[in-house]
Amino acid sequence: MFSRDEKLVIAACAISMLIVQMDWFALNLALPAIARHFDVPTTDLQWVVSGYMLSVGALMVTAGRLADIFGRRRIIVIGLAVFGIVSAICGMAPDEVWLIVARVVHGTGAALIYPVSIAIVSSTFSGVRQARAIGVVLGFSAVGQALGPFVGGTFSEFLDWRGVFFIN
Repeated sequence: MFSRDEKLVIAACAISMLIVQMDWFALNLALPAIARHFDVPTTDLQWVVSGYMLSVGALMVTAGRLADIFGRRRIIVIGLAVFGIVSAICGMAPDEVWLIVARVVHGTGAALIYPVSIAIVSSTFSGVRQARAIGVVLGFSAVGQALGPFVGGTFSEFLDWRGVFFIN
């Protein structure tokens, strides 16, 4: 049904979506551990979540336009690089301010990934094959949503909260 190259496109987009969604949903369960580590109230860390969500929401349309101008492949690669590098920075954050600022930038990387991965699949396939490919990518996104709380809880409870970011 799908050629090897087409399967690679689907896999790249699906894994990208899985990681973005898993990260988004894992962090909420890690907040209490982060608050204990930095010795701050959990409420002081709300911007760790909100800053990420605001940057993702504010930049998704811009990311789609950038992909139209500069190419989808280039933008998703930049998004994945930003997301990965800033994940490491989040994991090494020395205090809550660094973490909050890094999460806003982290959201920028996610904004470059999220709409562009669907656009790549939409432009690569047509008809029934397009519907199936989008279904696979969005299915992996849903798996990321389901895994996120498990990953966040496991790292927070049994390992180190920083692993929530390093797993990216």
